[in-house]
Amino acid sequence: MSETGITLYHSLTSVCSQKVRLALAELGLGFESRVMDLKKGDQFAPDYLHLNPNAVVPTLIDGTQVVLQSNTIMQYLCAQNPAHPLSAATEYRNELCSEWFERADRFHIAIHAITYVSVNREKLLALSPEQREQRYQNIPDPVRSAKLRQIVDDGFDSAPVLAALETLNDILPKLQTATRSHRWLTDDRATLADFAMFPFVHRLHLLGFDQLWGEGSLARWHVAMMQRPSFQTAIGAVVPASAIANFAASGRAAWPQLGARFG
Repeated sequence: MSETGITLYHSLTSVCSQKVRLALAELGLGFESRVMDLKKGDQFAPDYLHLNPNAVVPTLIDGTQVVLQSNTIMQYLCAQNPAHPLSAATEYRNELCSEWFERADRFHIAIHAITYVSVNREKLLALSPEQREQRYQNIPDPVRSAKLRQIVDDGFDSAPVLAALETLNDILPKLQTATRSHRWLTDDRATLADFAMFPFVHRLHLLGFDQLWGEGSLARWHVAMMQRPSFQTAIGAVVPASAIANFAASGRAAWPQLGARFG
């Protein structure tokens, strides 16, 4: 048990898990780590579904409190530590942070579709139709299950992927504008907004899709976020080299089709 009483159920490569680990690292909070192997289906285990009926990560346990959804978890952690500079800066820019949290929710949906079509689709296609159907049936949310089915069936021309590209066309310019105006997204001090958005930009970077934004303020912000000690604690020292290599190889193979549809 962690001295803080916090337990985190998470995945090493999950972007939403990374958001929460970044916040914990920034706040200086230790936690008991429960790593979930999503490929093996740990998220569908009955004991975990009792905690998180959505069968997703992360899930944070603080004493008897169960907190779901990454943005909510980060805000909860700051509320428990109001004197910390990150919490104070976030509270000061509360309205702007709320706007970025809303964008982060949409960004998450987009990055999930982009990752799935680039990295996971071929693995699903290699399964038998019966095995694929079982994967879809395991997902509690029928809307999410239907989206994944569309991505596997229709690939880069599927409605979820095309919608994801529209989201990137909306959010990436907003990130460029914000980082051009300030050192961080809302001010010259980092807030939860930065940590809510960073893992999604970083996932695109790992896939080799930096060309979606090129050089400039967003690239500078991405590097600055990677230089924070919390990055090494929460992501750099945690994500396996094999996963990084897999993202890079999958991204190279996917870019000709993805890039042709972006713009």
